[in-house]
Amino acid sequence: MAEAGGAERPHPGEAEHAEPGPGGVFSAETFALTSLILLAVPIVSGQILQLLTAVLLIRDQTVAVEQVSQMSIQAAVSGAPALLAALAAALSLALSRRGTRYWARWVALASLIMSLLLVIAALMTFVLLPAGTDLPPPAFPS
Repeated sequence: MAEAGGAERPHPGEAEHAEPGPGGVFSAETFALTSLILLAVPIVSGQILQLLTAVLLIRDQTVAVEQVSQMSIQAAVSGAPALLAALAAALSLALSRRGTRYWARWVALASLIMSLLLVIAALMTFVLLPAGTDLPPPAFPS
């Protein structure tokens, strides 16, 4: 079916493919890749899951105050890139439009899911941290 201008109309049921929009620094594709790069840090280090496992295993044991504060700092430092990755992925999905490349949506959605799981793990580590106690100094034989 040719129109008067020579252009063909798509068949019924066929989706019209939009041309990819212009890239740029503030495009959905950029924020999708940024979220993926930010997510690589907590995934490769694995520190969030190690801390959560440690907190679950020392649940009823006494822990020194210094060790509890060190674990909370480690959870915050490990959870921060995951939170930034979640924000970048959400921004990428918010900036997506009809002309956004399909891979950017997939990367952003996968990054958002993984980063939110890591943020939840970091928050659970904070919530489950035991209260620190002042331990007596070890007695050395004289």
